[in-house]
Amino acid sequence: MVVVPALKRLGIEVEFEVRRRGYYPRGGGRVRVVIHSPSSLKSIDISERKSPPSVGVQSRCGKLPRHVAERQATSAVSRLKREGIEAGNVEVTTEESSSPGSSLLLSARDSTCVMGSDAIGARGRPAEQVGEHAAVEFIEAYGSGSTVDSHLADTLAPLLCLANGKSRLLVPKVTEHLKTSLYLAELFTGSKSSVSPKGRAFLLSIAPAK
Repeated sequence: MVVVPALKRLGIEVEFEVRRRGYYPRGGGRVRVVIHSPSSLKSIDISERKSPPSVGVQSRCGKLPRHVAERQATSAVSRLKREGIEAGNVEVTTEESSSPGSSLLLSARDSTCVMGSDAIGARGRPAEQVGEHAAVEFIEAYGSGSTVDSHLADTLAPLLCLANGKSRLLVPKVTEHLKTSLYLAELFTGSKSSVSPKGRAFLLSIAPAK
């Protein structure tokens, strides 16, 4: 819902199918992934959000009553609404798994924005807390006017150091993980990057080596 669409913008086509959810302690999750490597990586420039993107909610649970996933979704939607953010699509599912568990994903994407946040249920953690946790993290990124969330920036930055041109992203914060990823990528590729404040967010610019 977030990473695969973002990679597509770089020219990386990914087929991704979740065949079984895996929750602690037994795990057992199964996915099928096919990655079609491009001949080159495209640069991207999403440094300004043009309009409020639609927000989707996917709430899932396995070996638990359906109301667990429903309460997670309701909590997240309610928290978003208090911040003036409307959820356009809410999906609640119960799925096969070896251990009881739940998860919730909030995502938003359009031509100028790709971001998300998630949370995983745990024994003793109310479903409402799961929804609240994911919503609060999402609101931080969304409310800053960013075009990608911090975790996605971590994922994309090293790849953009190999792209065919300069890229720009608007991130809600500059994490230590992002700094480390860029530092290592620059050592390997000779690329250069810079960060500057822009409103409530930070403009990340990445220039591959010529």
